Amino acid sequence: MSYGINYNDKKTIHVYSVCYNEEIMLPYFLKHYSKFVDKITIYDNFSTDNSVEIIKKYSGVEIIPFNTNNECAEEELTNLRNNCWKGSTCDWVIVCDIDEIIYHPYLLDKLYEISDNGYSIIKTVGCQMISETLPSTHYQIYNELKMGFYDIMYSKPCIFNPNKVTELNLTYGSHFLVEPKGEINIFYSSDIKLLHYKHISREYETNKNSENSIRMSEFSRNKGLGSNIHEGNKGVNKYFNENISNTINIVDADIKSFYNIHRMDINFGVYYKDGKVWIFTHTKIDTVINFYDINDNILYSTTTKFIPGPHFWYLFRYPDNIKIVILDMGNNIIQEKFLKI
Repeated sequence: MSYGINYNDKKTIHVYSVCYNEEIMLPYFLKHYSKFVDKITIYDNFSTDNSVEIIKKYSGVEIIPFNTNNECAEEELTNLRNNCWKGSTCDWVIVCDIDEIIYHPYLLDKLYEISDNGYSIIKTVGCQMISETLPSTHYQIYNELKMGFYDIMYSKPCIFNPNKVTELNLTYGSHFLVEPKGEINIFYSSDIKLLHYKHISREYETNKNSENSIRMSEFSRNKGLGSNIHEGNKGVNKYFNENISNTINIVDADIKSFYNIHRMDINFGVYYKDGKVWIFTHTKIDTVINFYDINDNILYSTTTKFIPGPHFWYLFRYPDNIKIVILDMGNNIIQEKFLKI
C-alpha cells in the first residue's frame, strides 16, 4: 500500500504511557512501538515487579517516576494523560496504556495521509482482545493473539497533533474528550485499531483486577470508576463466558463496513445477540434507537425518551433485554433504562 509519501519529510511520533507492574505486557508494548516511534516516555507508578528492568533494556525510552502514594488514582492518571505531552513538538502523540496497541498494517503511511489532510485528532477503532492463554511468542503479540471483538466504547481518541491541540480534556478513563481546545479536526478512523490486551487469560485479568482493587483511591471508588475490577474471579469468568464466543480474527479483519455509520450527530454502542454484532445508535435530534448488523441492516428499532444534553452511554447485556446507563460529563449516572429486545 502506498500513498505517494515523501519520507524525506519525516513525521515524528512520541508515545506516553503509565506503568504499574506490567512485566507481562511491557515487552510486547515496547517491541511494537519501538519499531516506528521516535521517543517513548513511561511514567512508572512505583512498580514492584520487573517492569523498570524491562524498560531499561530499550534505548530511547525515558522512565519518569510517578508517585500516587501506592494508589490506583484515576483522577491523577487522567490529569497526567491530559498534560504529560504538553511541550512536545513532534507531529503525532500517542497517549495510551501499556495493554493498548495501536495497529494498522501500514500505520506510518496512514498517519502521513491523515496529517496531509489537516486532521489533528484520530479516533481509533476499539477492539477487545480475548485469549484463554497468555502469549508465548517472542515476536509481536498480534501475530499470536488475533481474536477479539469490536467495542466502540473503547474507540479512544488517543492519537493527536500536539502542535494543533492545546487541551485534550479527556474524561476519567480517557475514553472521551470534552470540548478539546485548539485547531480541532477529528478523523474518525475505520481501520486504525486500538487492540486492548487486557483479557489475555482469566488468571492474568483476575490478578490484575485484584491488585488494582486493593490500590484503588477513595476518589475512584466514590465515582464508581473501574467498579468491575472488584468482582474478582466471578466477574472475569462472566466476562469471558459472555464474550469469547463472539470473537473473530480482529487483527486481520477488514472493518471499514463496520464504521460506515460514523457520524458526528449520533452516539454509539455495541450489543451482542445470537452471536451477531448489533450496532446501537441514538440520534440527538429524536428518540429513535436502532440496532444494526455490521452491514448496516437494521435488526431492531424502538422509540423511547431520554434526558437531553451531552452525555455518555454504556450498554449492559442481559438474556432478554439491555440496560442503558447514561452518564453526564462528570461520569455521574443521570438515567438508567431497560429495553426489552
